[in-house]
Amino acid sequence: MNKLVFIVSSFVVVFSSGCQTPTTVGQQDAAVYGKRNLEILLPGKNHQEVEGILGQPDGFSEDVSSRLVTLEYRREVLDQATGLTFYLSRIWLTFEKGICVEVQVELL
Repeated sequence: MNKLVFIVSSFVVVFSSGCQTPTTVGQQDAAVYGKRNLEILLPGKNHQEVEGILGQPDGFSEDVSSRLVTLEYRREVLDQATGLTFYLSRIWLTFEKGICVEVQVELL
């Protein structure tokens, strides 16, 4: 009888712990971008290269002449000076003739 109780309780423990799945299955880990890295590496890149790094922009605007295009992103940004991560920081990228010419990062 003791063996049967032991076997049944062992199966219960194995199945209850083995069948649980973590809550993050299927979710991507959000990348944290360094503020200095963004300011140094993105100027000179075109739209495709920037979207390859940061993904689809959260906002888009262009001036009347369509020469300047601004993309807005909301991402997690690490401020290397303080070592703090700022969530949902704003990143504005200004493109002229399809090339990134300015990067502004607002830490929020």
